[in-house]
Amino acid sequence: MARREAELLANGGLREKNYPFPGVFVFTYHSIEEEIPEQTRPVVRMAHYSFIITVVALFWNFIAATAAAFKFGAMGGWFMSVIYLGAGAPLAWYLWYRRLYSACKHDSAIGFLWFFMVYLVHIGFCLYAFLGMGAAEYSTTGVENWQKAAKGSAPVGFMYLAGMILFLIDTLVSINTIRMVYSTFRAGGHTFKEAQEQAKRDAVRNAAQNAA
Repeated sequence: MARREAELLANGGLREKNYPFPGVFVFTYHSIEEEIPEQTRPVVRMAHYSFIITVVALFWNFIAATAAAFKFGAMGGWFMSVIYLGAGAPLAWYLWYRRLYSACKHDSAIGFLWFFMVYLVHIGFCLYAFLGMGAAEYSTTGVENWQKAAKGSAPVGFMYLAGMILFLIDTLVSINTIRMVYSTFRAGGHTFKEAQEQAKRDAVRNAAQNAA
C-alpha cells in the first residue's frame, strides 16, 4: 500500500478518471500521451486499436447472433455470443491491454511476458471466431456460420459477413500488434529469461510479505 501511494504521488497524485467515455461513463484514467514513454507509444496505440476492434467485433457478433436467434431459433449461439461479449471485452482490457500499458509505462519485463502469454490466447480466439467453428451454431460470425446464415436469410447472412470481416481485421491487427510488441520488448534490452527471474523474485517477495 505504501509503495502504491508513493507511486501515485510521484506521478502527480490520483488522476481523474477519463476512459472510455468522459462525461458519460468512465472507470479508469487512460492517457498514452502522458503516461507512456515516447519510444513505446506506437506499440501501445496499436494494442489500443486491437482492443477497440475486439470490442466492436464482439458487439457486432452479439447483434448478428441475436438476429440469428430470431430468424433460426439459434438460442445456443445467442447465449454463447452473450458470454463472448460479457466476458471477452473486460478480460481483453484487464488481461492483455492494461498489462501492456503498465509494462510500457514501468518498463517491466514480467509485464511483457504476461502480455505475450495472454495475447497468444486472444489471437487463437480471433482465428476461431473468424473460422466460425464451434459446438453452438451461429455463436460466432465466422466463415462456417456465415455460409449457413447466407443460405437461410440474405440479411442475416450479410450481418454475418460483416462480422467475419471484423474478426479477420481483428486477427490481422493482433498479429501485427504482437510483432510490434516483441520488437519493442527486444529493443528495450529485455529477455524472457529476465522476465522469468523477475517473476521468481516477485513470488518470493510476495510470499515473504504474506508470511509477515
